[in-house]
Amino acid sequence: MNDHNRRQRRIAGSRWRAFAAVRAGRFLAAILIMAGALILIGLPVSSVRTAAAASSSLSDLGPVQEDKERLWTVIVYMDGDNNLEPFALKDLDEMEQGRPQKGVEIIVLTDRAEGFSDADGNWTDARVFRVRRDNQPGVKSEVLCAPGELNMGDPKVLQTFLTTALKTFPARRHALVLWDHGGGWVAHVSDDKAPGAEREFDKLTLPELRTAVAGALEAAGLKKLDLIAFDMCLMAQLEVACEIEGLAEVMVASEATAPGDGWPYDKIVPLFSDKTLTNPVLAKRIVAAFDAFYRPKQEPIATHSAFDLAALGELLQTLDAFLNKAADNLPKSWANMTRALYFSESYSDLDDVRRGKEALLSIDLGDAWQNLVGVQPELRSSPEYAALKKALGRFVLDSKNSHRHRKSQGVALYAPFRQDLFNPAYQETRFAKNSRWVETLRRLYAVQAQNSTSPKIKGVQTVSLLREQVVSEIIQLGQDGFAFEFEGRNVLSTVVFIGFRDEANRRTLVFDKSLLRKPEDEKDVKVKKKTREEMLESHAWSDGEHLVGFRYDGSRRLVSNGEQALPALIDQSDIGDYNAGIVAVPAIYEHPGVGKLFATIYFNWLWRAAAVNVEVPQKDGSFVYAQIQPQPDADIHLLVQSFPDQGEPKYVVAGTLKWKQGLSLIMDVAPPGGYEVILKLDSLSGQAAAVRHKFPIAARDDDLGRAIKAGSEDLTNENLLGEWELIDAEKWFKEGRMVSLGAFAKYEPHPRHKGLLKYSLYKPRGQNLYPGLDMVELVQRSGLPLLRQYVLDEEGVPNAEYGYRMSLPIFDFKDGHYFLLSLDLAEGDLGVKVKRSGPTPKLKKATSAAPAPGVPQPPGAKAAPALAGAWQSAEGEGVVFSDKQWAYYEDGDLVDGGVYQVQGNQIVARSSRSGQTLVYRFQLSGNQLLLQDAQGVVYRFFRAK
Repeated sequence: MNDHNRRQRRIAGSRWRAFAAVRAGRFLAAILIMAGALILIGLPVSSVRTAAAASSSLSDLGPVQEDKERLWTVIVYMDGDNNLEPFALKDLDEMEQGRPQKGVEIIVLTDRAEGFSDADGNWTDARVFRVRRDNQPGVKSEVLCAPGELNMGDPKVLQTFLTTALKTFPARRHALVLWDHGGGWVAHVSDDKAPGAEREFDKLTLPELRTAVAGALEAAGLKKLDLIAFDMCLMAQLEVACEIEGLAEVMVASEATAPGDGWPYDKIVPLFSDKTLTNPVLAKRIVAAFDAFYRPKQEPIATHSAFDLAALGELLQTLDAFLNKAADNLPKSWANMTRALYFSESYSDLDDVRRGKEALLSIDLGDAWQNLVGVQPELRSSPEYAALKKALGRFVLDSKNSHRHRKSQGVALYAPFRQDLFNPAYQETRFAKNSRWVETLRRLYAVQAQNSTSPKIKGVQTVSLLREQVVSEIIQLGQDGFAFEFEGRNVLSTVVFIGFRDEANRRTLVFDKSLLRKPEDEKDVKVKKKTREEMLESHAWSDGEHLVGFRYDGSRRLVSNGEQALPALIDQSDIGDYNAGIVAVPAIYEHPGVGKLFATIYFNWLWRAAAVNVEVPQKDGSFVYAQIQPQPDADIHLLVQSFPDQGEPKYVVAGTLKWKQGLSLIMDVAPPGGYEVILKLDSLSGQAAAVRHKFPIAARDDDLGRAIKAGSEDLTNENLLGEWELIDAEKWFKEGRMVSLGAFAKYEPHPRHKGLLKYSLYKPRGQNLYPGLDMVELVQRSGLPLLRQYVLDEEGVPNAEYGYRMSLPIFDFKDGHYFLLSLDLAEGDLGVKVKRSGPTPKLKKATSAAPAPGVPQPPGAKAAPALAGAWQSAEGEGVVFSDKQWAYYEDGDLVDGGVYQVQGNQIVARSSRSGQTLVYRFQLSGNQLLLQDAQGVVYRFFRAK
């Protein structure tokens, strides 16, 4: 028996003893007994009296209301006794607007809170409403009962209300909608003022929910409800469905956190009046209405699913059979299983593991097993997996997902992928007791313990990725980055942190966090040993030794409210966010109505804040998750992650913005100064290794840098409109000649997305090089002037398979022609287009004969006639010196180039791509040229014939 039930029995026993004493005439003794009981449990007398009276009053909602035309009675258990109070009132108003004239009865028990809303009379206890149709703002429905303050987390309150509503308003079909915060299998319906409960806080657990609904059905003489729905977060879990199996025919819920607006009741309630809809079809229509409401808003996180609970038994049976099949090979496939759980579609950030046993760890069941069988052919072709897929398809009637959760298949599962994350309370759920899931996890943990290894990082260097050489600094918008070497077995993930060095406080303030992806080109990764097939190819590392290079161009993203822009932690360490083009930014959300809450702000592919998730602390020390709609005057305290030289990382406030009309991201170069990169590797069994490497960022003080600063005013949609011919960038910059590449780019207003440009690339005579692709260009003028290019799918969101491109555009006018010069920020390549048709660009800053971007002109450059000509190495490398310029080739492909001058026995060269200054000692001997770099490495070249 849990502590709550013990307290209730003590109270009940005290009341009985007091009643017996009164009947015997011992009034004083009765008062002392009752007061003593209340003192023992630490509750004020008024609270318990209120709770007792409130609970009993729910058992009488008036005489039975018969109605032969009543098709549905929809019973809503709405706990707004927390920070969701304003949404409760809004949803009540929507129910009034959507209620049909006949055929549908809606009975709502609503408990309000203090301090969040003063609307509709500002009452703060509970009311039972019989919803009446009304199109005016404000709640106008009939109050059937005013029971006072209630503990909505008490299953007896739910059971009493449900029983009475079912008896008082009989109908052909019945629905129960549970409304509040949701936390999956852990708990739901959180009441912040719960009389009779410890600390006046309570919430419903799954076993309590089953007890309450089963008891109400028995008391009302019904076998089951037709529909149970959860208008709350995270409740579309297999564990939840298992708990209510047999209590309803269909279920509706969300795998992810739900938007603060919740159900659009004015759109959903009318569906209940359609007599032609069966229960499964109605459930699917609810999901469709939810999706139709949020999809046009491009809400990036919302999900909704409908389930046929009659098909649950088959799903559980086939799942057990599949788990048995997978478990047979765990000693060999445990790494695949761990990765499948870790990298599958998740409904919290991967950083959620910081909470340990309190972490959410809810993943999509179908996606997890699809990932697993993707690397285990014996499972993919097994009859057990085939049966599981069919059963899942029958159980999930329908599922609608945002682009962030496009891999979701409808139903979630609690999946702690390591033993230190497993919450023992999970074993009390009906699913844990009646399935093989917990046993499978235990077997997985046992094999993990037998394969506990720590990865080792051998070192990090700052390098030029073009020349594969060690350099002393990162140049803004250059072709530099880092190379590090590591070895290990069973590596789970590699996370990169980049931040500003705060030497005064001996710490690094991290503003960029990302999951390191393996290079797409295998030649960039040297693997000495490979022992197994890779899964999730872009993220999973094989066993053995790796030498990995990755780029950092000295840029950063800032958060702006339109008036000022501040740094924050830009977090792309979650695979789902990365693939959906979403950026997560941690913050503290502060507003008088809610206080201070830890928040994650999600920015969509347009770099606009599209969703805000908050973690709401509960009085029992737990957390619930909720999406909120920020108020314009709310303070957003942007966070960065502080990594002290000694001690554990923690979040610190980098600055504060008002929300105003919303936040957006802009890109800018990181200011020159001292920085640090931190690499952290985690193994499958929980061991970690980390290394820190300091480096400076240097300003780009060349023609490209100056052109960027001067040209941002010219970057407008209007100046891009029209047709541009692509010309050979190398010939243009080296020889000043316009040589066509035989292709044309066309920019025009996008027909469906205001503010975006439709981009087409075609050959002469109109041959589209990318037919069927909806390619769009997005202009950003704040910070660095940028053009971002995406390929949209049929729903108008980026297609993850194509990724996106980002370039720095610069307009120029020369010899009577308008040019569009661009630097690809991912590859570092230069592009040139010349205007052929369309509106004449209106340029403010560009000047005729402007120097070509990326070709610096150092003062006092001297020619070196002896160096002039082409030089070739035995390995196929080549370097060409003209009077003032140089170019470097590998296998005939141009890699880098720029200008140079000779100072004694040194060549001082400037790179046109990275902006770096390179110094080589040189020695000429006949037809042989020796070059020695700053690290002492010698390169031997011979004059080409």
